[in-house]
Amino acid sequence: MWHKTKLTKILKIKYPILQGPLGAGFSTVDLLTSVSDAGGLGSFGAYTLTPQEILEAGNKINAATDKPYNINLWVSDVDERLKNYSPESLARITTLFKLYFDQLNIPIPDLNIDIPSKFEQQVEVLFQIKPAVFSFAFGVPSEDILKNLFKIF
Repeated sequence: MWHKTKLTKILKIKYPILQGPLGAGFSTVDLLTSVSDAGGLGSFGAYTLTPQEILEAGNKINAATDKPYNINLWVSDVDERLKNYSPESLARITTLFKLYFDQLNIPIPDLNIDIPSKFEQQVEVLFQIKPAVFSFAFGVPSEDILKNLFKIF
C-alpha cells in the first residue's frame, strides 16, 4: 500500500502525514489530536510556552489521544547578538520605529534585551510527557540532552 513506508513504521502512524508544529499560539490540542487520531503525526509547537504550560498541554494531549505525536522546541530561543547590546543602539532602533507606533497611536513597548533561554527548562518537561517524537529547530540540543532523550524515546 502507498501509505506503508519506513517513516510510518518508525513513527507507528498509519499515513506519512506530519502536521507542522505551529508555534506562537497556533498549535492546539484539538488540532494535534485530530491529526494523530486520523493516522498522521500531530505536532505541537511549544517554543513560546513556559515549562508549566507545556506540561499542561502534554497532559491534555495524553488524556485526549493514545496515538503518537510530536512536540517541537527551539534550541536557540534567544538571539545571542542581544548580549551586551548597547543602550545607544537600542535608542537608535526605538527612534527608527517610533514613527510607526505614533501613526498607530500605540506606545512603544519597553524593550528588554535580557531574555533568558527557556529551552533547557522546557526540555525537562518532555521527560515527563514522553511524546513519541521530539523535534527541534534553530540548533542542536547538547549531547547530554540528546543522550537523555534517547533513553526515554
